[in-house]
Order: sequence, then C-alpha cells, then structure tokens
Amino acid sequence: MTREQMEAAGYGVHHQSDDGKYLIMGNGTRAFAVLAQQPEQDNPLRTAEMTLEDDYGMIDGVINNGRRGEELEKAQEHAERTKPEKPSIRERLEDARRECAGHKPPEGKKPGRDVPEQDCL
Repeated sequence: MTREQMEAAGYGVHHQSDDGKYLIMGNGTRAFAVLAQQPEQDNPLRTAEMTLEDDYGMIDGVINNGRRGEELEKAQEHAERTKPEKPSIRERLEDARRECAGHKPPEGKKPGRDVPEQDCL
C-alpha cells in the first residue's frame, strides 16, 4: 500500500527507517513499513511500443508507428518509382482468347478407344 492509502485507512507516520527507505506507519495497535518513495510506474505498453515504434526516441506511451514528415514523403516517392506496372487483366484475357481461337479443336475420337481395355464383370 502507498502512504496515501495507509493515511486514508487511519494509519499515521510514526517514524522513518534509519536508511530513509521506509516509513513506519501505525494506528496504535498495528504498524507497517511502507516505502517512502514509490517506484516509477512502469508503462505496460513499453515492450509493445518498442516492437512497433520506428524510432526508440519516441517511446512515450503512445503507439505511433509513423515516420516523420520528410522521411514519409521520401518513402512514398520511392515506392511509386519502384512499383512495377500491373498488366491489365482484360488485356491478358483478350490475348488468351485470340491464342485459343488459333488452335484447331481435336478431330473426333481415335478408333478403338470406345472399347474398354478389360472386360468388367
């Protein structure tokens, strides 16, 4: 419990430990040692933010994975330049149809194929 919580529960400060790390708080029948200074609260999102953040200087409790302005613009320009042109699906379909139209369909069945190779029971 923190000092504030102990005071709210009716405990008062009796004295401080010799090294100054603890406060001895009591209510007349019970006494407890409480840390004099509470440790800094660790951000539970720190590790998640460290994995998502582009810049470790931006570990601030807010997950903002974006790049800074100029870097973002440069990255977008580079992506547009290196992006390959996609062929049109409709053009590919028309090419395939023209290619298939040039082929002759197979003529009739080959003789002797109607009879099964083995007699069935």
